[in-house]
Parts: sequence; C-alpha cells; structure tokens
Amino acid sequence: MFWDKGDEQYSGDSSYRFVDKLIAADSRKLLVVSPYIGNSYAKMLISEARRKKVYVVTSQSSLEYDNSVLKGIPEIGAMKRYLKPMAYFSVITAFAIYFNLSYFVYPLVAIVLVFVALTYLTYRKTQSNFMLKVSREKFVHEKLYINDSEAIVGSANLTFSGMHKNVEHIQMIRDMKKRDALEDHFKKLWSSIG
Repeated sequence: MFWDKGDEQYSGDSSYRFVDKLIAADSRKLLVVSPYIGNSYAKMLISEARRKKVYVVTSQSSLEYDNSVLKGIPEIGAMKRYLKPMAYFSVITAFAIYFNLSYFVYPLVAIVLVFVALTYLTYRKTQSNFMLKVSREKFVHEKLYINDSEAIVGSANLTFSGMHKNVEHIQMIRDMKKRDALEDHFKKLWSSIG
C-alpha cells in the first residue's frame, strides 16, 4: 500500500538527512514511533515541543538506558533545572528583606519573579506539547515519523546508530492520502497503549 513508485526511497547510513529534516520542519505536530530513542534525539524532540505538539510512542527499552532523557517524562522540564538557582535567589532575597537592605530587595525580587515566570512558561509549554506513551505490554518495533506534510517509514530507529551508522532503508511519503492513512494508523496505535 505504501510502497508506490511515487514515494522516494533511501538505503544507506545517512537516514538522518531525511528524518532530521522532517522533525525540524515547520509543522503543527510531529508523530513518532520508534522502539529505541537515543538521548540526542530525545532532546531534539523535547526541544521541538516548544513550537509544536509532539507525540511519541516508544518501548520500555528507551527508558532502560542509564542516563535516559525520557525517564523523567512528564516531570522532565526546565523547572527541575532551575530549582536550585531559584532557591539561592530566594535565600538572598529573604536575607536582604530581613536586614532591611531595600536597595538589594527590589532588584532581587524582580529578578526572582521574572526568572520564575519565564521558567514556568517554558516548562508549561514544553510539558503541554510533549506527550509520551511507552508500550509495555507489546514490543512496538515499528519506525514511523510524521509531520503535517510528509511521513517516513522504514527500519531506522531514532538513535545515533540508526540515523548515522547503520545501513537502513526508509521511504519518504509525500502523497497526502498515504500520509493521512499513516496518521490514522498512528492514532489507533496511540489509543491502544494504556
């Protein structure tokens, strides 16, 4: 069904040239299915969630890496990184208020408030745009990448090796009927995972 002559195919060790372009494209949403997602690609997807909806289906294997970026989802976000600096600012501000050092208080309070507001907005936008489902009951071995205008199917995992080292076969689908059929397939897969 999806392997017509009109679709562009690629075999080689540079799948990233096509997949990275699809991920970074100006689009309202990004749909990803990959049983393995490496940290650099997890960070790329989280970064893309600042400007579009990102839906990811992966396997438990992606979370089992020792330093997996995906382990903390949905808790992962800017807020965790800034808690320590925010605590320091708060202690300094409290110290200045206690000792009535008003020339320090107002700038510190302003800095803390701006910092907290920006951090919260970044955290909220990223978290509300990045949705992750981990298939634990069945191993989802499929590789599928979809944005608003195209889809890529094939053998390439969203890992450094899958995109830059291994010889993989992928197909770029630009026919909107086929792309829409793949999005429908993604939605069924998404809703089947608890």
